[in-house]
Amino acid sequence: MFRQPLPRGTVRVVMAVVVSAIGSGMTSPLLVIYLHNERHYSLALAGAAVAIGPLISLAGNPLGGYLTDRLGPSWPLAGGYIISAFACIGLVSPAYVWQPITACALVGFGVSIAWPAETALLAQISGGGQHATLYSLRNIALNVGLALGGLTGSIATGNYEILFVADSISFLGAGAILARSGRRSRPGAVPAKTAPGSASGGYRRVLADTTFLRLLVVTCVLSAVAFGQLRIILPAYASDLGLDPRYVSLAYVLNTVLVVLGQLPIARLFARRRRTDALRALCVTFIVTWTVFWSSSHQAGWVQVVTFVSAAGLFAVGELFIAIGIQPLGAGLAVAGLEGRYSGALTVAFTAGFTLGPLLTGFTLSLGSSTVLFATLIVGCAVSLLFVRRLRVLVRPAVDDPEHERESHV
Repeated sequence: MFRQPLPRGTVRVVMAVVVSAIGSGMTSPLLVIYLHNERHYSLALAGAAVAIGPLISLAGNPLGGYLTDRLGPSWPLAGGYIISAFACIGLVSPAYVWQPITACALVGFGVSIAWPAETALLAQISGGGQHATLYSLRNIALNVGLALGGLTGSIATGNYEILFVADSISFLGAGAILARSGRRSRPGAVPAKTAPGSASGGYRRVLADTTFLRLLVVTCVLSAVAFGQLRIILPAYASDLGLDPRYVSLAYVLNTVLVVLGQLPIARLFARRRRTDALRALCVTFIVTWTVFWSSSHQAGWVQVVTFVSAAGLFAVGELFIAIGIQPLGAGLAVAGLEGRYSGALTVAFTAGFTLGPLLTGFTLSLGSSTVLFATLIVGCAVSLLFVRRLRVLVRPAVDDPEHERESHV
């Protein structure tokens, strides 16, 4: 995994991800509590404020990709995080009903612009040969930051205004760190012919790439029925089972620890295997995960608790394959000069799945049977597995095989 030195700029990106994630980890879990209990807004309005960010991202992601290709990553990175930083200040003491929704919308918009630029930046500084390593390191940094932020938020609960100010500062810090890493002129980052705005066709060319479209479909479906389910299915299903909330916290802790400790080992294990092998493993892992989750509804006592928490551990294993499967494939399929747009389109697929996932879970659980929910999730993963089989045939070996990828960039 580390046979080659890490590319220049990697440490800056990892630092920025940790800084930004600490701020988000402090405020995101407490946003509804803060708006409802402290600011006395209705639960409906608080829920709308939480939901508006992902919806706005569906517009911000493509814009971030476009700006990355036109201007290079530094401008959308700095601009996106500055927008989010000032929007966080709007949550400190919202006096009017429109303020929290507007602030949350702008936070989501800023992040949605910066995210594709950051992904494209990682692909550029890797030179194409270390995609999996860099995406794995970012995934670790993200989870470490969220965990540290969550711990800080739990300790400082009650000082909500200070937490939102700290979140604003974290966005500014991340933007400042990444802005200096986003220049395309660095030797070895990207070939000279891929200067900003050099490729033609824009998003029409991206959407005409049928192989990439298949990856977008797989990403969207898996976001909805697999890794996008974590934040909704654990508390919702635990409540449905009547489990103590502390077991939900334990499941989250286990999930985070396994992602942090397991990301690089799993990347090493798949270092000589095709990216589509990682995607197939992702689908199979989540089929097993949902089967184990479903089986916990037929158990009782400590056996039920152990099964539930173990399923959360399996969930983490499935998440590990995102950084070594989906993201390197997306970067490898990108056309020179359109890396930002490819990244923006892939981020939209993630966002759409994350938006649809909670709706799917809420609707199926409202039918009164967890069997319907888990049957739907398992079928979705199985269908994705069929798509991956076809994708494996279409993807060029130079993109799908890490060994080909490294040799082509030596």
